[in-house]
Amino acid sequence: RKTTEVTGIKRYQAKIYAPLYSQTNKDALFTSAEEVGIEIKNFMNMQVSAMEKYRNSMNIVAKSIFDDDPVKYRDAAQRISDYPFATNPTSPDAKPTCKSITGAFLHYYFGNANTLGNSAAPGVPCPVSLADSIDTYFTDASIGIDPHTHEIEYTYREDHPRGEIIKWDRLLTGYMPGPMRGATNEGLFSTPYSGEQESMRRAGYSTKLVALKSLTSSGHYNSSVNNAPVYVEGTSNGFSPLDEDVRQNNFRNALDLAALGVPATVNH
Repeated sequence: RKTTEVTGIKRYQAKIYAPLYSQTNKDALFTSAEEVGIEIKNFMNMQVSAMEKYRNSMNIVAKSIFDDDPVKYRDAAQRISDYPFATNPTSPDAKPTCKSITGAFLHYYFGNANTLGNSAAPGVPCPVSLADSIDTYFTDASIGIDPHTHEIEYTYREDHPRGEIIKWDRLLTGYMPGPMRGATNEGLFSTPYSGEQESMRRAGYSTKLVALKSLTSSGHYNSSVNNAPVYVEGTSNGFSPLDEDVRQNNFRNALDLAALGVPATVNH
């Protein structure tokens, strides 16, 4: 369905069959909208340790600002994190409320299951949690989500033969931007500083092979030996490295393959 025209470029919307949940279709990943929401929230809850590091970091910053001048900077510090400043900032009891950006974000992420913060703050409403928004999105009939199809949008040149889309194998690709996505009619994107151009269109979802030894302190790419580059992409002639990966020759956090239990028989 054509929705907009911009100087020779048509924008279309189309629906493709992509069942997300269904009680009758065995190809669907889930049987109900509730199952989808539960799976998403289970994944979110696995991030507790990462969110705890986020909270502790924000607490440390807030405490540092507060200590500079407890009178002048108390309000500024509490806007970042309003945990009790007499408490160690990394203590399990160093819980901010929704009065601060840290506490508000923790509530947004975890909702009522928030164990890293004290959501309630007198006179300060907490944001709607992401978990509640997910439930609403998948269960509210007024939203009208279609579990069987996925709507995609793409642009296409008006001067294509016959003026219409006729080669679907070239259209339904991984990514096909145009002028409405910051690219030219041909899908070229120019970097703002160097002016270097790159085609942003992808013929499909490519597979990238990462060489473990390319991420070690001594196994980086070297054309004179058999070390592989960081990753290579498939071409008609096999696999070849990209220029930027050939230039990469060291890493700040190199892998220790022995510590990771990688067998010495691994060549790349």
